[in-house]
Amino acid sequence: MAGVVPLALGLAVALTALQVFLAWADLSARVLPMADDMLRLAGIRDWLAGQAAGDLTQLRLGPPGGTALDWSRLPDLVPALLVAALSPVTGPARAELVALVLWPELLFFAHMLIAAALARTLAGPRAALIAVVLAALATPAAAAFRPGAIGGLGMGIVAVEAAMLALVRGRFGAAGLLAALALAIGPEATPPLLAALVALIGIWAADRPAVTGGALLRGGAGLAAGAVADAVLLPQGGSCPGFAVGGSGRRAWPGWRWSRSACSPRVWPIRAGGWARRRRSPCSHGR
Repeated sequence: MAGVVPLALGLAVALTALQVFLAWADLSARVLPMADDMLRLAGIRDWLAGQAAGDLTQLRLGPPGGTALDWSRLPDLVPALLVAALSPVTGPARAELVALVLWPELLFFAHMLIAAALARTLAGPRAALIAVVLAALATPAAAAFRPGAIGGLGMGIVAVEAAMLALVRGRFGAAGLLAALALAIGPEATPPLLAALVALIGIWAADRPAVTGGALLRGGAGLAAGAVADAVLLPQGGSCPGFAVGGSGRRAWPGWRWSRSACSPRVWPIRAGGWARRRRSPCSHGR
């Protein structure tokens, strides 16, 4: 891996700095890349202000009483820790800016390192450097790591990649745990993980020595252990913000039109000095 870490670090710093320069006005006004990112920051602010960790209700979304979101607290942990640690020194506004830039950058760095490790495992050392560059420039995946992208997609991508790396290295128990982590972060992890499971079962059914019945059992045990830990340790959310029926905390397809009116452009986006009404919707039809 000689040269991989400096290259990945240099690309992460350079590309993040360029994106911060280009998007500084939006970042300063807390107009983040996606609606989910703004909802995440609102939730982090509420959590640090005293809202319970297990309470995922977004009071600013929907009618009186708010909407209980169905996502995980996991992506909130590091940004919240950064804001809490830096606020006494820099003030909350600057601490938020650091978190909005540093957390996606760290995930971007991890994304490139895991891509290099996968390439090295599958194709040898020479492929690792190429994989770093491709991972840095590949779109739309790289967009999940731009400054302000704290909605959870970048963290989910890294968790899936880590699970794939564990699989190709034969660490099936770790792969199962990482798969459970990815699924806890968001349902976007389901398609690649399902494809990996189908491939593993196919290899095992073909009697290939790379995958044994014991390996599948270890992977299943890791996945089950991770799922149990998720169910016990993580709060259970309510509705997807884009499909909530009047903020009632229930999923229902017939309520889609209602939810669009509840999530109209007359909402409260995040700004450095508080909340200001703008013609911008923070709703997203997903996590």
